Amino acid sequence: MDPPPAVAEPSQLAIAPDLADLARGLFDALRDAHHDGVGITRPSYGAGETAAMRRIEQIAKEAGLTCAWDAAGNLRVSLPGTEPSLPAAACGSHLDSVPQAAISTAPPA
Repeated sequence: MDPPPAVAEPSQLAIAPDLADLARGLFDALRDAHHDGVGITRPSYGAGETAAMRRIEQIAKEAGLTCAWDAAGNLRVSLPGTEPSLPAAACGSHLDSVPQAAISTAPPA
Protein backbone atom coordinates (compact mmCIF):
# COMPACT_ATOMS: atom_id res chain seq x y z
CA MET A 1 0.00 0.00 0.00
CA ASP A 2 1.31 3.44 -0.92
CA PRO A 3 1.73 5.94 1.91
CA PRO A 4 -0.83 8.73 2.04
CA PRO A 5 0.13 11.96 0.27
CA ALA A 6 2.01 14.45 2.37
CA VAL A 7 -0.15 17.07 4.04
CA ALA A 8 1.24 20.33 5.31
CA GLU A 9 1.80 20.40 9.03
CA PRO A 10 0.01 23.29 10.77
CA SER A 11 3.32 25.12 11.12
CA GLN A 12 3.75 24.95 7.33
CA LEU A 13 0.37 26.44 6.51
CA ALA A 14 0.20 29.95 5.14
CA ILE A 15 -1.65 31.20 8.22
CA ALA A 16 -0.12 34.28 9.83
CA PRO A 17 2.72 33.34 12.18
CA ASP A 18 1.00 35.35 14.88
CA LEU A 19 -2.54 33.99 15.08
CA ALA A 20 -3.53 36.78 17.46
CA ASP A 21 -2.78 39.29 14.68
CA LEU A 22 -4.82 37.23 12.22
CA ALA A 23 -7.76 37.05 14.65
CA ARG A 24 -7.52 40.75 15.54
CA GLY A 25 -7.51 41.76 11.87
CA LEU A 26 -10.44 39.47 11.09
CA PHE A 27 -12.53 40.73 14.02
CA ASP A 28 -11.72 44.34 13.12
CA ALA A 29 -12.74 43.81 9.48
CA LEU A 30 -15.97 42.04 10.43
CA ARG A 31 -16.81 44.72 13.00
CA ASP A 32 -16.18 47.50 10.50
CA ALA A 33 -18.31 45.76 7.86
CA HIS A 34 -21.31 45.11 10.12
CA HIS A 35 -21.36 47.90 12.70
CA ASP A 36 -24.79 49.56 12.71
CA GLY A 37 -23.86 52.59 14.81
CA VAL A 38 -24.57 50.87 18.11
CA GLY A 39 -23.26 47.31 17.79
CA ILE A 40 -22.92 44.47 15.32
CA THR A 41 -25.99 43.35 13.38
CA ARG A 42 -25.53 40.28 11.18
CA PRO A 43 -28.85 38.37 10.77
CA SER A 44 -28.89 34.59 10.28
CA TYR A 45 -28.72 33.51 6.64
CA GLY A 46 -28.47 37.16 5.57
CA ALA A 47 -26.01 38.90 3.29
CA GLY A 48 -23.83 39.99 6.22
CA GLU A 49 -23.43 36.48 7.59
CA THR A 50 -22.67 35.15 4.11
CA ALA A 51 -20.08 37.91 3.55
CA ALA A 52 -18.42 37.03 6.87
CA MET A 53 -18.35 33.35 5.89
CA ARG A 54 -16.86 34.23 2.50
CA ARG A 55 -14.06 36.11 4.32
CA ILE A 56 -13.39 33.04 6.49
CA GLU A 57 -13.40 30.90 3.33
CA GLN A 58 -10.86 33.21 1.66
CA ILE A 59 -8.51 33.08 4.65
CA ALA A 60 -8.87 29.30 4.89
CA LYS A 61 -8.14 28.76 1.20
CA GLU A 62 -5.11 31.06 1.36
CA ALA A 63 -3.88 28.86 4.21
CA GLY A 64 -4.23 25.71 2.11
CA LEU A 65 -7.35 24.38 3.84
CA THR A 66 -10.25 22.82 1.94
CA CYS A 67 -13.67 24.50 2.00
CA ALA A 68 -17.12 23.24 1.09
CA TRP A 69 -20.64 24.66 1.36
CA ASP A 70 -23.65 22.45 2.07
CA ALA A 71 -27.22 22.88 0.81
CA ALA A 72 -28.21 24.78 3.97
CA GLY A 73 -25.49 27.40 3.46
CA ASN A 74 -23.08 26.12 6.08
CA LEU A 75 -19.35 26.46 5.40
CA ARG A 76 -17.10 23.53 6.30
CA VAL A 77 -13.35 24.13 6.52
CA SER A 78 -11.06 21.11 6.76
CA LEU A 79 -7.43 20.25 7.27
CA PRO A 80 -7.07 16.72 5.90
CA GLY A 81 -5.09 14.44 8.16
CA THR A 82 -2.38 12.02 7.18
CA GLU A 83 -4.25 8.97 8.58
CA PRO A 84 -7.74 8.77 7.01
CA SER A 85 -8.58 5.75 9.16
CA LEU A 86 -8.37 7.81 12.38
CA PRO A 87 -11.45 9.57 13.74
CA ALA A 88 -11.97 13.20 12.77
CA ALA A 89 -12.17 16.09 15.20
CA ALA A 90 -14.77 18.79 14.61
CA CYS A 91 -15.92 22.05 16.11
CA GLY A 92 -18.48 24.61 15.07
CA SER A 93 -19.28 28.27 15.35
CA HIS A 94 -21.57 30.89 13.86
CA LEU A 95 -21.12 34.34 12.36
CA ASP A 96 -24.63 35.72 12.74
CA SER A 97 -25.52 38.00 15.65
CA VAL A 98 -28.43 39.35 17.58
CA PRO A 99 -29.32 42.93 16.58
CA GLN A 100 -26.82 45.49 17.88
CA ALA A 101 -24.63 42.87 19.54
CA ALA A 102 -21.93 44.12 21.88
CA ILE A 103 -18.44 44.56 20.49
CA SER A 104 -15.68 42.79 22.39
CA THR A 105 -12.83 45.12 23.22
CA ALA A 106 -10.64 42.36 24.59
CA PRO A 107 -7.83 41.44 22.20
CA PRO A 108 -7.55 37.74 21.31
CA ALA A 109 -5.33 35.87 23.76
